[in-house]
Amino acid sequence: MTTIGATSGQSSQAPLTGERQPNAYRSTMSRWPLVLAAALLTACQVAGPALTHSPARPAVQTQAAKRAVVPAGYYASVESLTGDRLLKGLATIIGKHKDLGYDKARDVMFADLDDTTGKDQVQSVYTGAWATGVTSSLTAYNKGFNTEHTWPQSKGAEGVAKADLHHLYSVDAKSNGIRSNNPFGNVVTVLMLLPDVTHSGQASKLGKDANGTQVFETPDWHRGDVARSLMYFFVRYATAPKEERGGGPLTLVNFEVERRILKAWHDQDPVDANERQRNDAIYGLQGNRNPFVDHPEYVDRVGSPFLPH
Repeated sequence: MTTIGATSGQSSQAPLTGERQPNAYRSTMSRWPLVLAAALLTACQVAGPALTHSPARPAVQTQAAKRAVVPAGYYASVESLTGDRLLKGLATIIGKHKDLGYDKARDVMFADLDDTTGKDQVQSVYTGAWATGVTSSLTAYNKGFNTEHTWPQSKGAEGVAKADLHHLYSVDAKSNGIRSNNPFGNVVTVLMLLPDVTHSGQASKLGKDANGTQVFETPDWHRGDVARSLMYFFVRYATAPKEERGGGPLTLVNFEVERRILKAWHDQDPVDANERQRNDAIYGLQGNRNPFVDHPEYVDRVGSPFLPH
């Protein structure tokens, strides 16, 4: 097993506190420089008892989030539906959102959505490491951060889907490269360990699951976010026309593996205030919402598509 150690240029502590902070959304129309992607960074190691992410102070909304009030009746058409009918109904509700374009989507993610302290700093969802002085994807790149596609580009996240903020997150480049396009899952045989430098005792892992499949496991505090992002992506794009995604066809090869953990991760890491406000802000930008953040009970009502086959 390989444990990834510390390098320079990366903070192992949140500049304000050691906890993962609630989202502080600022104006989403402030900065739009063009960007490059990819860099190298390694995460620091910390040991201690397990710790979950509990907000240390009230979340502060941006103007975009404040304007993003869910219209009355947004989910009215699916209130009585279950199974495939609910799945199709949700696909209709969240389909055809505004495409920000990849450059703009990355800029707003780093500058606003994932600036959880309101101080131009972002945290990697895989290692808990912080980068300061981040105001765009270009400055994030210079700090060793890039954009994680929860549903990999090589598995169909192209075109509109490539820039869909509901499955994009800030991440340090090293852990992003280690995750690569591996499916998510529960690791039982660890090949590589990336300790979480903010949440004591937690880590991301690359290894084999109980079925012998190579998978990537996130820290506890991001597992529910991953599950709900994947379920959103499946609903939004599995039945979408090819021209809406761009590139090649959407492949479910990863999703078939991820079905094993979707429901469990969704239940283990429930929706919190951070995730709700991120959903609000994305709605203000893209015009669609993640229904599994608004209504976690929809996961049970959809049923089979989100369960092991």
